[in-house]
Amino acid sequence: MEEEKKTELAAGRFPLVEENGTVFFGGDQEWYSREWQRWAGCASVTGANLAAYYEALLNGTEARYSKADYLVRMQEMYRYMTPGRHGFPDPEKFVARFIRYEADHGLACSGSIFHGWTDWHQAADHVRNTLEAGHPLALLVLRHTESSFEENTWHWMTITGYNNLRDSFEISNCGEKEEHDAALIFRPHPGNEVWLASFCGFRRIGQPEQQMQ
Repeated sequence: MEEEKKTELAAGRFPLVEENGTVFFGGDQEWYSREWQRWAGCASVTGANLAAYYEALLNGTEARYSKADYLVRMQEMYRYMTPGRHGFPDPEKFVARFIRYEADHGLACSGSIFHGWTDWHQAADHVRNTLEAGHPLALLVLRHTESSFEENTWHWMTITGYNNLRDSFEISNCGEKEEHDAALIFRPHPGNEVWLASFCGFRRIGQPEQQMQ
């Protein structure tokens, strides 16, 4: 059988979090200590995933953490992406706060938002092209008509890969790796509101842009 062709991030750079022999794929908002954080902390988890990825990528290191250490990173990002009474449903604010976080940690970058596609292929192509350039994506699903995706509405996740044969994309969601049908999730519909955010142009402040490894 022909090997499935995937578009993936650089090996070892996306954060893996370990506790008692269990390995998690990125962070999980359920690790927060306060109830409101556990309920509405998905943006800060996604931001922490992205920040850990770029730190490993730019430093040439593997992104492996203990759960306790990764929770410290999530708590720090939470200060930048503290949810309001309705959570954190604002892509522009997400981009601005992530750029501020990186600047406070010595990195300059730029961000972009993709939304309002008229065909699911447009979103799929954008995801593939962004991943091929070495960048994960933040996925925000505010509303969706697909009942199997209901638990993932009003929710931020991190896109980490794309299966080009199955036209499905991989995400980090609550510490787990999941795969979802691109045609289904990216389908334009009045009842679907889906946003994509990504970042590029990373450089240490005062230095030229760094190449993705």
